[in-house]
Amino acid sequence: MASCELVKIPKLKTINDVSLFGIGNIEIKGGGSASVQYATCVLDAFQSATYKDVAIEGITENSTPVLDIIVDDQDNINRIYKSWSCIYKATTHDGYIRFYSSSATEIPLNVQILVFNNEEQ
Repeated sequence: MASCELVKIPKLKTINDVSLFGIGNIEIKGGGSASVQYATCVLDAFQSATYKDVAIEGITENSTPVLDIIVDDQDNINRIYKSWSCIYKATTHDGYIRFYSSSATEIPLNVQILVFNNEEQ
């Protein structure tokens, strides 16, 4: 199982102009707050339609992830997007994220993950 480490971002009630994924504003509803963490990991190529787990310390089944790829290889940009288009779902579990693929993928993907955990006040 691949693994990556979450980096904590200061606790916020509103996140303005998060440039990580081109997100404008995120508001935490209900007067609560959320802890926000960030990680990058390598998702190995899928050999068939199946799932792969990536260990992430601190993530729970109640976490809300925002996922995107890092396009860092312009020579393989079409292969990167083709492989990313095969990933149709990701679910959080205690200690890992499970990625589901509809078919085999051509290359490994560098994935960035922004994780929100609601906190009661």
